[in-house]
Amino acid sequence: MDPFGIAGERTIAEISADFEGCRFCWALSASGQRFPSNAMVWSDTDYVLLPALGALVPEHLLLVSRHHTSCVASLNGEQLMLLATTLAKVREEVVRRVASSWVFFEHGSTLASSVKACCIDHLHIHLIPLDHDLATDIAHRTSTPAVPLGSLAGILSETGSEPCNYILIENTDRSLWVIKPPAYPSQYVRQVIASRLGIATQWDWRDYPRIEHNISMLRRLRQLRVAPRQIYFAHAIEGVPHDVLVGEIQAVRSAFVAGGTDITVASMYDLFEQSRASPMEAKVLVSREIEFLKSCDALVVDLSRPGWQYAGALMEIVYAKVHHLPVIAIVGKSNLGERVWIRAHVDHRVQSLTEAVEVTRGILAKNNNQSL
Repeated sequence: MDPFGIAGERTIAEISADFEGCRFCWALSASGQRFPSNAMVWSDTDYVLLPALGALVPEHLLLVSRHHTSCVASLNGEQLMLLATTLAKVREEVVRRVASSWVFFEHGSTLASSVKACCIDHLHIHLIPLDHDLATDIAHRTSTPAVPLGSLAGILSETGSEPCNYILIENTDRSLWVIKPPAYPSQYVRQVIASRLGIATQWDWRDYPRIEHNISMLRRLRQLRVAPRQIYFAHAIEGVPHDVLVGEIQAVRSAFVAGGTDITVASMYDLFEQSRASPMEAKVLVSREIEFLKSCDALVVDLSRPGWQYAGALMEIVYAKVHHLPVIAIVGKSNLGERVWIRAHVDHRVQSLTEAVEVTRGILAKNNNQSL
């Protein structure tokens, strides 16, 4: 496994050293956002929606608390009402546009110590398209009754008498259930669902992170306009002063805002500046960049510096074409735009950033509401 990857040794060490071991606190930070699998596809002031690492199906999502709290049962009555409202918003604004039948579940624990059945002790709820009575299935498998809840607030009375591990489930019919087996392994519900999906040995997200599922879902949500469209901006980096690079990136972002779009901009310099420390990490940066490119809707590349010997930007054009992304090149007065190789690999050659914004908007408008 890639030690620098999202489930690799270097990442785990970073999470342990800087985020007290909490993967979700890390995922929502600037460090975590260097991975497309941590992309926030929907958010409000208290919760964010992320692609699920180790997604059992491409549509598998996670609703994660912005603030570090252990589980649903650790919330008070007012916070539970807020969470219920948030889940309703997510259902209305996001998941109903992806699939008709969903189950939501949480591995939760109110234990202060001992063995917790939740894999990560930070409130996160799994959302997965599944037409199945999951509550009855789990109750049968664990020989433990599924207790119906009239609302999320009911979790307090069912878990408040004594510390416990629990499984909270919202079935496809939106009925709520809590199950408190005396003992069950970490990621237990994932194991059950993986078995139903025919991938019984591939339930552990650490062994099977399935980044390709996350990228597929990001592209789909962006095309459905659930998540903001995103372009990848490539330009000359090596040997260019920091303030110049920052200014170029900001100019691109400002141009898209001025163009009246909700298109966001990702750039290698923004994402990986602090990681460009050694040649050993170069291959890692390239692989991560390709992941980001694959999750974006288009590549906008600035080739306008006269006489500049572009290397990275030309490779980014290749990566984009391999993964079927449209490429818009700003050529300005550079003679690169007239070279045969560029004409063969670039979809649109434009003279200015303003023109690039207009062309990109037109391309993405044609792709709206198309499934991948």
